Amino acid sequence: MQGESDSTNEAKAASYGADLETFIAALRSDLHAPAMPVVIGRIADLARFDRRFAFSAEVREQQAAVAAAGLSTYLVSTDDLQRSAWSPVHFSPAGIVELGRRFADAMPR
Repeated sequence: MQGESDSTNEAKAASYGADLETFIAALRSDLHAPAMPVVIGRIADLARFDRRFAFSAEVREQQAAVAAAGLSTYLVSTDDLQRSAWSPVHFSPAGIVELGRRFADAMPR
């Protein structure tokens, strides 16, 4: 569950997909697990809450593309999860619990 801060900067948002692929490859290499499942929590469309996150749509698209192209890579939506009262980036306790359920459900059995 990462990408919100990247959505505040055009250059970071533009390279998000490549950076995510590099991270996943490094993680799998470091753990000697080339097909290790990875679940990506798709960030919300944060630009609708706060214009600082102007490039959230681009990050979301790249998250979906990485998940669709990757071996054992899965995408979980967070659009409808309950947010905290103080920040659109963070989840409420109920939102966090549901996010954990979604991550677990996305893992292959």
